[in-house]
Amino acid sequence: MPGEEGGDLFRERLTRRLGRNERPLAPPVLEINPRHPLIASLARRAEADENLGAMAGTLLELARIGEGEMPAHPKRFVDEITRLLAAREENGPPMKEEREGEERAAEERQAGGDHG
Repeated sequence: MPGEEGGDLFRERLTRRLGRNERPLAPPVLEINPRHPLIASLARRAEADENLGAMAGTLLELARIGEGEMPAHPKRFVDEITRLLAAREENGPPMKEEREGEERAAEERQAGGDHG
């Protein structure tokens, strides 16, 4: 969502390219939905003292891509996504709780609830 001090990221980038933006870009804000199954899973893992630095960085890069930006470190991003996919494959299919959470989130999105 746009910050109180300015417009959205697309408009800020456009005005900068046109040479009309005299103020610096607003710092990015990463909004999360605490009920999203991925975020809930990360919260449980963080409570178990797992190191989630790489995962947090990957989420930030995904948010950048969602906003039309390139990842800050594309090679590192690709390597991390590859590692996560391989780990997921090694661990087998999602647990029942994960599938149910994903299904609930999809239903909420279809019903016009949370988006993400």
